[in-house]
Amino acid sequence: MRVVINRVRLLEQLSRTVRFVSSNEHVRVLECVYVEASADQISIIGGEGTTFFMTEMHTEHVQIQQSGRAVVQAKLLADIVRKMQEKEGVLQLIMTARTAG
Repeated sequence: MRVVINRVRLLEQLSRTVRFVSSNEHVRVLECVYVEASADQISIIGGEGTTFFMTEMHTEHVQIQQSGRAVVQAKLLADIVRKMQEKEGVLQLIMTARTAG
């Protein structure tokens, strides 16, 4: 997934979503947000197991260069976006295969 996105708008949406994300260290996936970039929007979903929050940003705030989806640690992603200097930034999430073992 590769998108050019307004940093302030992304940080707004991440901050809203992070409030719904669990800090449960026993179920690590609940500390994450699901990010999906499609042809015309980017969706961010986070939750704590029973309650979920979904937000979308459409083409006026984002330019999708490569669609895709990923699960990312919510607070880490928010910290990275917060520290970005530019008004617009490129968010590129590269998927790697992980196997149990």
